[in-house]
Amino acid sequence: MGEAKRRGNMKTEQINLKIPLSSLNKRKCKCGGESFVPAIHLYEVSAIVSPNGKAGVIFGETGFRCLDCGEPADMKPKEDAPVQGPAAPEKSNLIILGDKGGTKQ
Repeated sequence: MGEAKRRGNMKTEQINLKIPLSSLNKRKCKCGGESFVPAIHLYEVSAIVSPNGKAGVIFGETGFRCLDCGEPADMKPKEDAPVQGPAAPEKSNLIILGDKGGTKQ
């Protein structure tokens, strides 16, 4: 009872980001398709293992499939390209003032 009560008191924090979809890149399939549909597997349950004693069908989500070719969607996040900044100078003649005696960098 204590564990269930503790879990009931847990607060979840939701973050709402206002990102316009027009600013994001669309994920595309290898075939070029841009539309995906949810896919499920259907499983037959025999009456012997069914909780109500009757045969039935249950389902489990398996992800998304391309609407054009049927291939499973690649759900792995794409890594962001590294940001290229200006090249740092190899040596600098900068003298930092306020340091004892001045330090060259």
